[in-house]
Amino acid sequence: MITAHKDIDVGVWLEHKKQELERFMTEIKVDLAQKTKLQIVRHEAQSEVTPLLDKLFDQAHKLIKYIGTPNATEAETLSRAKALEELRAKMITIRIKALFKVKHILTPEQQEKFSEHIQEKMNEFHQKLSTLMHLTP
Repeated sequence: MITAHKDIDVGVWLEHKKQELERFMTEIKVDLAQKTKLQIVRHEAQSEVTPLLDKLFDQAHKLIKYIGTPNATEAETLSRAKALEELRAKMITIRIKALFKVKHILTPEQQEKFSEHIQEKMNEFHQKLSTLMHLTP
């Protein structure tokens, strides 16, 4: 289930990512067969990432609330933080597998542009999750 969490609406974010991919596919001039394969890869990855992302946002929100309670313990806080890191690692694994599937669909020229593009996007993704993981109110 895709939910809104604070200032982040997962559905809007995923739609933005879809549009971003469409623009990129146009930029690197993928043909129809490639486009179809790329859309399948995106759909498969999204169907795996969406529930994890929703769970990540939910657990991060709960962790932040928990830390502010008088009965919060270090052990429980660390346990909850570890669970968030595990979700984050799963999401990164899914993305990396999808990236390599995409790479195999592209021509060498397209792969070069894709590599540049993906480095930029992975940095953005990491920064956003790092911000989410920052626990200072």
